[in-house]
Amino acid sequence: MVARRDRGRGAWCATVALAVVLPAASAWSTVALTVSRPDGETLYSPDGDPDCSKLSKLKDEELPLNVVRLRASVPGAAPDQVRYQWSLPTPAVGVFAADLDLGTGEETSNVRALCGEFGNACVLTKETLRFYNLASILWIAPACSFLPDDTKKAFGGGAVRLRVKATLGKRKVGAGKVTLGYGHRGTVTLYGQDQTGIGTRAVEGQLFTRFGMTYDTTGLPAPKSITIDDG
Repeated sequence: MVARRDRGRGAWCATVALAVVLPAASAWSTVALTVSRPDGETLYSPDGDPDCSKLSKLKDEELPLNVVRLRASVPGAAPDQVRYQWSLPTPAVGVFAADLDLGTGEETSNVRALCGEFGNACVLTKETLRFYNLASILWIAPACSFLPDDTKKAFGGGAVRLRVKATLGKRKVGAGKVTLGYGHRGTVTLYGQDQTGIGTRAVEGQLFTRFGMTYDTTGLPAPKSITIDDG
């Protein structure tokens, strides 16, 4: 408050200045990033496009084992003040999907239009991810088609790094990152003529080749079905 004397009237007048003080940038130096699967491990995805409208309605514990929901927050900041910008997975494994019920509502019409223009309305591509600024997002693990064709070495799964940064207006207030694994839990081994092909390019076949398999699903639900095909 600044006070001054008005000479013409001999009175004191007061001018009050109000200012909104925002927390220092250092108070928001970290983005809290949590995942729906505490162990950070996923299974491979089935082939086909994900359904965002269905997945977005599921609770964390109800999500399929190939889907992870990520939530970002900035401690000390109002949720409606922060804009989140997600980065593509590193390496480019799996896909991001909108954690939205992409119905007919106006609030999702822009996302639907943008995503639909570049393909599946659910999957967020490089072109559409920059328009997605929500605090939660879905990561879909890669499908079995992602596995290498060369079977000389057993493929034991991999990991992917996911990152998000938060901004308030034009000011960057923090960033967060997390690493997720895929293909580490549960193993399936295919045999042809009692050989796995590991260490060699192919199994020596005959006119009629006998195939079989073994699997280990320790800590996972039992498989509902088993299918062997020629691809």
